Amino acid sequence: MNKKYLLQERSLKEVKNKIEAAENIFLFLDYDGTLAPFSDKPEQADAFPGIKAVLKRLLCRSDLYICLISGRALNDLESMLKLKGLNYAGSHGLEIDLNFAEKVIYPIYKKDEFRSVFEELLSDIELKINDDIKIEDKGFAAAFHCNNDLEKVSVQKTLETKIKKLSLDNLEVISGRQVVEIRPAGWNKGKAVNYIADRFKKQYNLNSGYNIYLGDDRTDEDAFAVIEKGLSIYVKNSGDLHTSAEYYLNNPEEVYLFLRNLL
Repeated sequence: MNKKYLLQERSLKEVKNKIEAAENIFLFLDYDGTLAPFSDKPEQADAFPGIKAVLKRLLCRSDLYICLISGRALNDLESMLKLKGLNYAGSHGLEIDLNFAEKVIYPIYKKDEFRSVFEELLSDIELKINDDIKIEDKGFAAAFHCNNDLEKVSVQKTLETKIKKLSLDNLEVISGRQVVEIRPAGWNKGKAVNYIADRFKKQYNLNSGYNIYLGDDRTDEDAFAVIEKGLSIYVKNSGDLHTSAEYYLNNPEEVYLFLRNLL
């Protein structure tokens, strides 16, 4: 199916009509590659100029609720874009911090048991990969930041082989842009979107919510898959259009232009 370029006049009019007809809007946004241009130094990946100001204004709308959902660890994500009223889901939706509730981790594991197995696994894997691959320990998940596709394929194969050998069915391996992650199995961005949308409806006594999801990564495909009557928008950057999303934008600058249309 051909993807629709969102900023094309016909597509934008079509989308704006759908949004204006919605009783309430749930806006889900990935961070890196969606709100912020990619950076070789993730800690310096600031949101595209103007996006923070637009989000701040959108948060003033009584019918619109916003959640950032990213592969970054929750604390890291929250430090990148701090706004009152904003909701956050880190580690691909495993860590959720809604502004009206306690922070939660899904799925819930027995922390001590899980960490002992996880630390043993990490220490063994560290001996089998290149020293220049950065390992980010998130506590209950780990990200392996690779420098190229060859490294990514090698790390993914190493992780999958080790998990299979140890019969660790409660862990899974996922890959994104220059990163491979090992994490608890059974949860993804799609399930996080459904969970958060349900929490919004219960907390604010809403009959319905119109889901809009913008993301650029393979891990966002799980979220696109659960957006049935809402808007799924893929941010292409330098990639291709192999996505299940209905619409696409080219980069964070175009995300900014789209968000301005929601004001």
